[in-house]
Amino acid sequence: METLEIVSHKCVTATSDEGPSLALEACYDLHIGRPLWMAENNDVILTDPEVSLITGRISTTPMGKPVAVTHIGMLDAVYAVTDSEMFVIKRGEDEAEFVGSIDCGILAASWSPDQELLVIINGNNDLVCLSKDLEPIFEHPVISEDFGADAPVTIGWGKKETQFQGSKGKLANQPKVQDAEVPYDHQNPSISWRGDGLYFATSTFEHGRRVIRVWHRDGTLSATSERVGGLESPIAWKPSGSLIASTQRLPHRHDIVFFEKNGLRHGEFTLPFDKDEVHVKKLAWNCTSDILAIWSISLKEGKFVQPPSRSYLQFWRRCNYHWYLQQELRFDTESSSSCWLTSFEWHNEDGMRCIVGTSSHVMELTFRLNTIDSGKWKNDGRHSSVVAVPDGSRLHITPFRRVTVPPPMFDSCIDFNAPLVAVAPYSISSEFSGEDNPYSVGDGDIIAALCSDQSISIWSRCDDQNKRKIAALGKLDTLLPLPAHHRVYRHIVICDDIIFVTTRIDHASHDKPTVDTVHALHIEPLHPPSAEISAAHTNISRGSVVVPESETKSNETHRLVYIGNSRLQHIFESSSSSDILACCPHPKSARTILAESITGHIWTVRVNEVTSVNEHGTVSSTKYLIESQLCSIVTQLAAPCPHIVCLPLVENNCGSTTPTVGQIGSFCSAMTSEQNVKEQPMNVDRSLNSQNSRSCSQHFAIFGISQAHKLVANESFITDGCNSFSHNCDFLIFSTHYNTCRFLPLRPELLSHHTQLTDEAKQKEYDHTVRAVERGSRIVCTPRNDIRVVLQMPRGNLEVISPRALILSRAKSLLDKRAYADVFFMLRKHRLSLNLLYDHNPATFEEHVQEFVHSINNAQHLNLFIMELKDEDTTQTMYSVAYKNRPQKSIVSDKVEHVCQLIRDACIALDESSLLETILTTYIKLGSRGIEIALERVLAIRDATPPPEQPSHVQDDRVRAALKYMLLLVDVDVLYNEALGSYNLEFALMVAQVAQKDPKQYLPFLNSLRQEPLHLRKYRIDMHLRRFVRALADLAEAETDHLNEAMELMREHSLYAEALRLFGNASVDVRENITKDYANFLTSCGRHEQAGILFEMAGEYDLAVKAYMHVLNWKAIFGITAQRKISRSDESRLAHDVGESLKVAHRFEEAGNVLVNYADDVVAGINAYVQGRIFDTAMLIAKRHERQDLISSVISPAVLDTLQALTHQYQELRSLMSSRVTRLGIVRAEKAEKQRLAALGLLDRDVIFDDAADGAASDLYSDASTVRSRRSDGRMTHTSMHSRTTTSAKSSRGRRKHEAKKFSLKEGGIFEEEALVHSIHQLVAQVDRAQQDIHSALLAGVRLGYSTAVDELQDAYASCRQFIHSILTTVWPNVAVAASSTQHTFTATSQQQGPTKTRPSENVEEEAEENVPIPPRPVFTRTTSWQVVTERYKNIPKGRNSSRPSKH
Repeated sequence: METLEIVSHKCVTATSDEGPSLALEACYDLHIGRPLWMAENNDVILTDPEVSLITGRISTTPMGKPVAVTHIGMLDAVYAVTDSEMFVIKRGEDEAEFVGSIDCGILAASWSPDQELLVIINGNNDLVCLSKDLEPIFEHPVISEDFGADAPVTIGWGKKETQFQGSKGKLANQPKVQDAEVPYDHQNPSISWRGDGLYFATSTFEHGRRVIRVWHRDGTLSATSERVGGLESPIAWKPSGSLIASTQRLPHRHDIVFFEKNGLRHGEFTLPFDKDEVHVKKLAWNCTSDILAIWSISLKEGKFVQPPSRSYLQFWRRCNYHWYLQQELRFDTESSSSCWLTSFEWHNEDGMRCIVGTSSHVMELTFRLNTIDSGKWKNDGRHSSVVAVPDGSRLHITPFRRVTVPPPMFDSCIDFNAPLVAVAPYSISSEFSGEDNPYSVGDGDIIAALCSDQSISIWSRCDDQNKRKIAALGKLDTLLPLPAHHRVYRHIVICDDIIFVTTRIDHASHDKPTVDTVHALHIEPLHPPSAEISAAHTNISRGSVVVPESETKSNETHRLVYIGNSRLQHIFESSSSSDILACCPHPKSARTILAESITGHIWTVRVNEVTSVNEHGTVSSTKYLIESQLCSIVTQLAAPCPHIVCLPLVENNCGSTTPTVGQIGSFCSAMTSEQNVKEQPMNVDRSLNSQNSRSCSQHFAIFGISQAHKLVANESFITDGCNSFSHNCDFLIFSTHYNTCRFLPLRPELLSHHTQLTDEAKQKEYDHTVRAVERGSRIVCTPRNDIRVVLQMPRGNLEVISPRALILSRAKSLLDKRAYADVFFMLRKHRLSLNLLYDHNPATFEEHVQEFVHSINNAQHLNLFIMELKDEDTTQTMYSVAYKNRPQKSIVSDKVEHVCQLIRDACIALDESSLLETILTTYIKLGSRGIEIALERVLAIRDATPPPEQPSHVQDDRVRAALKYMLLLVDVDVLYNEALGSYNLEFALMVAQVAQKDPKQYLPFLNSLRQEPLHLRKYRIDMHLRRFVRALADLAEAETDHLNEAMELMREHSLYAEALRLFGNASVDVRENITKDYANFLTSCGRHEQAGILFEMAGEYDLAVKAYMHVLNWKAIFGITAQRKISRSDESRLAHDVGESLKVAHRFEEAGNVLVNYADDVVAGINAYVQGRIFDTAMLIAKRHERQDLISSVISPAVLDTLQALTHQYQELRSLMSSRVTRLGIVRAEKAEKQRLAALGLLDRDVIFDDAADGAASDLYSDASTVRSRRSDGRMTHTSMHSRTTTSAKSSRGRRKHEAKKFSLKEGGIFEEEALVHSIHQLVAQVDRAQQDIHSALLAGVRLGYSTAVDELQDAYASCRQFIHSILTTVWPNVAVAASSTQHTFTATSQQQGPTKTRPSENVEEEAEENVPIPPRPVFTRTTSWQVVTERYKNIPKGRNSSRPSKH
């Protein structure tokens, strides 16, 4: 639903010494970007790139009529072809060079799009192909009787000729050709190339009709068109290659017809002319294949007239299989400033630029596609979002706020007398708006329409065809007396009661080019509302032309009055800086628009009203003055934009929506950084930044899309890849080439920094500011105060979406007004969480919960809200993007229960009977406990005494209805079981009947229950419902009658703890039996310590001792022996068994204590102490029991063996660390060398990781894994990572195996470096942990006189520690280690250091760094606390523990 609009108009007068020079053939010089053309005297005329001055004229020999002029980029020359000769004009030369001629003449010529071939049809109807050097390639007749190489092939069956149709049917099916007479055909051939240059088409006149042929570029005939009567000479092949356009004259109409590449017809559309009104002279497609230009000239009584009385240049676009006439340029020779169309050509690379040649001037036009939306300039809801689409002399109207109608259909239309060329929506500023404004143009949606006959009309209430009326009518050629070459009206903007129109006018100085000028027209009421205003308007001083009263219609309410114009060149030294590219109204300032130049500069154009007061204090006259100055919002945009809009930006803390003004960017700072501004402006618009004292600050920003598809906001870029944008009161909405639609809040943060929005794949899970749309979608409009966005697909059909960003914004505003019903139905319709009703403002909801229930006023809707509740704050999770600036708050974990209680209380207070279902839902939402309470409430209703006047069946029906509703939410069996669990058999029967259960399933069981006593009935019900604890309680109530049955139930379901509680008052024998059974159960579960306690409580001391033996609780064991006073021999035997078990568990100190104190076996005890290397305690026991022989025979040899074993151990450990440090250095050196060679390009990346590395890596993963090796450059998918994770860690054994393989020390492994560092880390930890054991062994050696062994052990251990200090910086280079305190030892650090768990990475290199981390450098202190004094070690430092880290 886009409209083609003229955005730029440049013109230059084409004159020669003899007078005006007709531009007969034109083209573009792509190296400079300037147009050039061949005049009627065969001179080639050159202009500047701005198409403002003629810069050169190259003379040629006038030898015939120009046929083709083309600039060849590879040769940087212009080739001109006349009807007999060919010329080449090289850059920098003053004369054309003659390069050849054809004696029989040249009828048609055309260069291929790649500028490699020149195809000519000569006077003998021969097809001649020349290279770019004009060397002949092929030549043959253009007329052929053959169809071509692509002739259709049939196999002789399935045709209509083979089917029986009768004689009349066969005659009826024969193709009928309407051979309309074409008296205007000049019988010359035409040529047109396809965009890729592989094919070209020719149109030739033969046997009284036109034939189109398709040729391959090598001269091979491809196809011939079907026989079409009335075909004319113009031909144009669509650059995309799908269609070939031509014209057909029929007896009753004039059509544009299309052909496919195979010559078959493919659609048409009718020109808006009478039968013999015009003759089509040329068809031309733009380079993007979306605009078809048609050049036609009028006929006088069916005959050619030179010059033609009227020329037409029409621009057509196709949308949804319908062709729209969207622009028409008329050139009339009967007017005062007569001119006619002489040439036309599209730009080769820019599909929106063309050059138009007339009899008096040459102009360049630039177009843009724009959507005419009545809400485009407005930021309030006082419009119907009317989208208008011009289609010739009809204006299609669709108010999208009321109805969605896809094109080419429409809601209503307005008919005009001439084709439309411009349509402008109405804009009203906040300063001008008001119901009592006497200058108000009208109400509703207002548009202005400009036709090609220069008539302009203003329509009010265009959204309603029953109330639509014309407000004003005028003729621009009368209001604006301009020459013909300046009557191209652009950027029409209706702001308040002023119409701003942009045209070109001649500069005051004749040596300077034309400049853009903004004209202002006042929409003046014909009948002023007051005498004072009427008197003022009788003396308006403007020197303008008014539409005569005789020309106005009786139903018109306004007239158009010309105020004046404002040329903007005085602000800039360069004229190009004042060429207007776009205009838009200011949302606040009255009668003010913002104009943008082609350099991106912004200025304001304002119409000021100046009144004069006479001596009586009344208004005597009113003057309107138009002025322009640089804009204070921003002086220059980040990039020029063909379409701009000015929008207010509201602060986050602004609670009011009243517009105020704030300044975005300082004018002074912008001026100092602006290099294109040559001189300071005379005055600057300061009123836009007034009233800054209001509490709610509102700024303004100018948005637009540059030609590079970048979304611009003032001096910054928001994003790239943008193809359309719109806005509503809260959001800037734009679509991108990434097939997404974005929604950004209209706040000043948009201008603070560049927003990175190009990466669409890295969005949050709940980011509702992004919406995926169909490829190529563009925004049509966004109805204000609505949640919809209208999108148009590339084919033309419409799609209406309701983005969540708009829904949430609308919901927030409605919830602030407590419009709960509107929000509820909106959220339900668009499937958003209803939790937002509470989470938006919990305090307000709790305070007005009755208002919420009353506004919904429907039990089903309230039930839906309750069932969607969940214990989370959706404003912090699901919809956190819409509540970014909201402070974090915590929702209580019992939110569901709390809200259910609120709703329940509100329903009870309002109407309990009608909202019973909602009350039951609040219980059911709580789960099983809530279902039980709900049934109790229904049961209470059933048992309640009804009022006397109420029929008996009413209460029963109410209960049944409640049960039926509960069955919708709860499973039938669950509800029946809950009813049965109430022990009310009648109620359970009712539930079963309502649930329509099979009576065979419940009647026998219920009948049998009726025969049981109460406690047995409860027992059977609880057993049926598997409520075993309640069943055991029921049996406990039966006392001893069912004791055996209770014991069986206890043992079957392990209800021992409950049995002890329930049978606490039973006999001693019963309690002891329960205790024994409980103890045996715990023993079978492996909980021996608790079982021993229970056995001890039950008096089973032997079983208690056995239970304590399993956990080696020797204190409890000997406590029992002391209590039972067993014999010393039995205690000694028991102590030996306990001691041996403790030694097996490596609890040597406890074993020695038991053997010495309870077994009275000193030898066995000392052996236990010696075995645990507890030598001081062993010697203490030997001396206390006067067994010196044990010192020499047991303790002394053990000490010596220990010293020698430790010495050997740490000598080997130092050698092992040395070898691994050496290997680590080799591995790192090899890796660094390979990386260096690879960086220099001397080694392939695949060689860095050899086969051994890949093999080591493959050992880490299962066969099902698809993780690539380091040789592969591919990426690992989510599926492959999941496969590796699930197959490598199925069990704890598999995980341990997996972790062990990571730290494999196999040489050449992929993780060898990490494994070596991990191994060294473990060895260092082992050395550091052995300080206490070393110190104890050294003291024992010194005491027994083994000084040599003691010194050797000290040497070995000291050497090992010193070696560790020396290698720390080698193994862990460039790691700063802070001095640690004594309570942060390496041992504690290593114990806290666990395996690092990281997420799966995308490749093996990252996984090697994450899943096999290098352990951190240990804190290894210099300490001497482990040393002892000997003859060799006499100078031990006094400080036994130095916390200084190593200096190495």
